[in-house]
Amino acid sequence: MDFPLIKLKRVFLFVAIECLAVFAIYTGALDREASFLIFGGVVLILTFLPIEEGLTFFIFSIPLFIALPINQNFDNFAAWRIIIFYLFVMWLIKQKINLAFFSLKETKEIIGKILNFEWCIIIFMFVAIASLFVAESPGFGLRKIIFLGNVFPLYIVIRSLTVKKETRSLIFFSILGAGLISVFVGFIQFISIQFTSLFEFWKHWVQWVIPIFYGNSLAVLLEKSNTWFSYYPASPPTLRLFSVFPDSHSFGLFSLLSACAALILFKLRENKNRFVFLIFWGILSLNIYLSGTRGLWLAVLPLIFAVMLVYLLTNNRFHRTKQFFGVFLLSFTVCILFIYFILNKLALSVAFGACNPTPFLCTDIVVKAYQFPYSLWIIITALCAAGIILLLSFLLAVRFKIFGNFLLPKTMLLPLFMFLLLLPVSSAIIAHAHGKGVNSEDETLLLARASSILDITEESNKARIDIWKITASSILKYPLLGVGIGNYAKVLDENIDASKRGASAHNLYLDFAAETGLVGGGLIVGFFALLILYANKLFNTSDNRILGAIFGIYFIWIALYNFFDVVLINDKVLLLFASILGTFSGLFIEKLVQKHG
Repeated sequence: MDFPLIKLKRVFLFVAIECLAVFAIYTGALDREASFLIFGGVVLILTFLPIEEGLTFFIFSIPLFIALPINQNFDNFAAWRIIIFYLFVMWLIKQKINLAFFSLKETKEIIGKILNFEWCIIIFMFVAIASLFVAESPGFGLRKIIFLGNVFPLYIVIRSLTVKKETRSLIFFSILGAGLISVFVGFIQFISIQFTSLFEFWKHWVQWVIPIFYGNSLAVLLEKSNTWFSYYPASPPTLRLFSVFPDSHSFGLFSLLSACAALILFKLRENKNRFVFLIFWGILSLNIYLSGTRGLWLAVLPLIFAVMLVYLLTNNRFHRTKQFFGVFLLSFTVCILFIYFILNKLALSVAFGACNPTPFLCTDIVVKAYQFPYSLWIIITALCAAGIILLLSFLLAVRFKIFGNFLLPKTMLLPLFMFLLLLPVSSAIIAHAHGKGVNSEDETLLLARASSILDITEESNKARIDIWKITASSILKYPLLGVGIGNYAKVLDENIDASKRGASAHNLYLDFAAETGLVGGGLIVGFFALLILYANKLFNTSDNRILGAIFGIYFIWIALYNFFDVVLINDKVLLLFASILGTFSGLFIEKLVQKHG
C-alpha cells in the first residue's frame, strides 16, 4: 500500500497554517473572532483542492476544528458542522453528481449497495425520530438527531472515494495524522505540568484553551468538574492527558482509532520506511494509557485471550488433540486467575444468599456445597468454565472456518502483547505527572489504577453500576420508544438541561436503549455485531485478509469499550470513527463495483 506523498505536501502546508492560526488565538495574538477567518480559510482550501486532497485536509483538521463565537450567548457553534456539508457539496460538484436527476435504475443501484450494518443506522435514525413523540423535550432530541446526522455526509464522501486503493491510503494516513496532532497537544500538556501545578494548569486550560474549541459554557462547567485528573488514596493526583478534548476518555478512544490506521499502514506497506508507522502506533497506544481510560484497558483483555485461543486452534504445528488441550489449559488458567483476583467469597456469598428470599433454592445439596473449601470452588468453577469455553471455541472455529487459518494471530497477537507491555512504561511516565512542586514519584500509580478496574467498591465504579441499574429500570419502564432521543436526563430524574452537561448511562448500548427503546438499543448492538461479521467476511477474502484482521480486532475493542462509556459520540471522535468506517465500507463497495460494473 504505497501512496504518493507529493499529494500531501499542500495538505501539510495548509494544516501547519491552520495550527499556527489556532495557536495565535490561544496566545491572544488574534481575537476569538479570528475563528471566522480560519473557517473561511478552510472553506477556501476545500474549494480549490482536488476532492481527495480536500477530504484528507478535512480529516487532518478534525482535532483543530474550533467553535465559532456567533454572539456572546452563543459562542460554541462547531465550525465542522458547516464545513462538512460544504465538503459534501464540493464532492457532488467535482464528481459531477446531480441528485435531482437520478433515474429509477440508478436509485435501485444505490439502495442495492447499502450494506447491512448501514441499514441498522438508517433504521435507528427513523426509530430516533419516532421517539421524539414521547420525549419530554423534543427540541433536545431533534438537536441530537441533527448532530448524529451531521457525520453522514463525511461518511458518504469517504465511502465513495475509497473505492480506489490510492485514496484509501490517503485516508488512513490522514487519520494517523489527526491522531498525531492530538498526541502532540497531549505531550505539551505533560511538559507544561513540569513547570506549573495541576491547579494552575486546570485554571489556565479552562480559561484559555477550552473556549477556543468548545465555547465558554463548557469552560464554566469544566472549571467545576472534569475527568482530567486521577486520584489515589495515598498519593497526590496525577494528570490524565486529554489533548484538545473536553475529557480524557475521548482522547483515549481517538488515539485507539488513529492507532488502527497506523497498524494498517505498517502491515500493508512493503518498504523499509514502514517501521515508522509501528513507532507511531506505539506512541498512540501509549496515550491510551496516559489518558487513564480504564475501560479501553479492560476491553483489550478478552481480545488478547480470544486471539491466543485462535493461535492455539490455527497453529498447524500442534495436533488437533494438543490444540484442544492447549485451549482447555489456557482457559482454565485464565479462569483461575479471574476468579481468584476478581471474584471473591463475597461473590459466592451473594450467589448462595439467594436462599434467603427464595428458600426453595436451599436444598441440602446447595447448603452442603456452600460448606466446601473456597479453593475447591475456584477449581470446580474454573473447570466448568474452561469446558464451556473449549466447546464454544470448537463451534466457532467450525462456523468461521478458523482451523488452519493462522493469519489472524500472526497479524494481531504481537501488537496486542506489545500494547500490554506499554502499561509499565506509561506507569513510569505518569509518576512524573503530579505537577510542579510535588516530589512523589511512585512508578506503580498507573498499575494501581489498572488494578482498580473491577473493584466494585471503588467510588467511580460504584457510581457507574448504580447508573446502569437506574438505566435498566428505565428501559423496562419505557421499552418501546424509551424516554426520547436526547432526553437521558429524565432517566436520572434530573432537569433536562443535564443532557447538556453530559448526563449519560456510561454505556452506549444502555444509553441508546434508554432514549430510543429496546429496538433502538438493539439496532446499535446489531450495528457493531454486523461490523464484526463484515470484518470476518473481509478476512476470508484473498486480497484483504490483513485489513479484515485489523479492522475486526479494533471493531471488537471499540464494541467492548462501549459497555463502559458513550464517548464514541463525542464530536471529534465520531468524525474519526466515521472516517474509519467509511474506508471500511469502501472496500465492500469496491467489490460490488467490480462484480456489477
